[in-house]
Amino acid sequence: MSGLPGRRGLGAGGVVVLLMSLYAGAGSAQPSASDKALAETLFQDAKRLFADGKKDEACDKLAESHRLDPRTGTLLNLATCHEEQGKTATAWIEFTDLAGQAARAGQRDREKLAREHATALDKRLSRVTVERGALQPDAEVRLDGRPLSPAALGTAIPLDPGEHTLDASAPGHDSWTQRLHVAAGPSEARVTLPALAATAPPPPSAPPPAVPARASSDANRPPPDTSNGSFGARRIMGVALLGVGAASIAVGTVFGVRTFSKKSDSDTHCKKTLCDEEGLSLRDEAENSATISTIAFAAGAGAAIAGVILLVAGGGGDKARAARERVRFIGLAADPQTVSVHARGTF
Repeated sequence: MSGLPGRRGLGAGGVVVLLMSLYAGAGSAQPSASDKALAETLFQDAKRLFADGKKDEACDKLAESHRLDPRTGTLLNLATCHEEQGKTATAWIEFTDLAGQAARAGQRDREKLAREHATALDKRLSRVTVERGALQPDAEVRLDGRPLSPAALGTAIPLDPGEHTLDASAPGHDSWTQRLHVAAGPSEARVTLPALAATAPPPPSAPPPAVPARASSDANRPPPDTSNGSFGARRIMGVALLGVGAASIAVGTVFGVRTFSKKSDSDTHCKKTLCDEEGLSLRDEAENSATISTIAFAAGAGAAIAGVILLVAGGGGDKARAARERVRFIGLAADPQTVSVHARGTF
């Protein structure tokens, strides 16, 4: 286009629609082809959104389009969108930046239009002056989360109308925060920073509770002997022995039942003390089963007793210590005629 009509030549709505249709001029950056394609897509989406009255979404897409592919045409539309949003300070700086870019690019009409908008916005700006006041020299001041340099203190800062946050912090001091409500311009406000309060020292920690002295009997008692393994190992062995005992008792029960069965079968082949060959064989099997059953029962009982003792001895407290002092070894002896369980020693 050879030129752009000035803002005075059209109504506010007509100027916005015209500016949204502009997309010319290259920035200094060299974006990739994919960045350019995405920037163009975002720009076209922004035009449609703005036409539908969705200014916030349109401005966001224009901002991203300009970030990907900086162009004076995109910046012109972005500044206009922000002006329509009521972000006067943002639009003012964008129009001011655009005027400089257009002047360097020889775009006189666009430069003129940008300067007209910047001049008009300058009269509507909301300004806030932040005074150092009694603030500590080493304190850091932040406006909306961004550091505010010491040189900016005492200077009227253009801000968009709305909510802003001012805070200050310094080593060894409590931080200070204040919310600022900036009225629509033209307006001016002044904030004086206070001295930061020193951070209160932490309260002294309470002394550890006193440990009561042990009774003389406890003090003289030797520590438990763990040379034969940890208490956990004793308990595991105790559980294992209980399992062995249960299994042995089960075997004894099976062979006990078999003993009675064989004895009953042999009686059919015997008359009083006289038995045939089959009866004698069945009686021998009954006697063998009885012997195995007796041994299994005895072994099961011994293993169960040992397991209980190890479980008690493997724990803590007086009962466990007493059990360890009384029992050292548990054994089992068996032959075809006798079975015995015995224990000896102390620990």
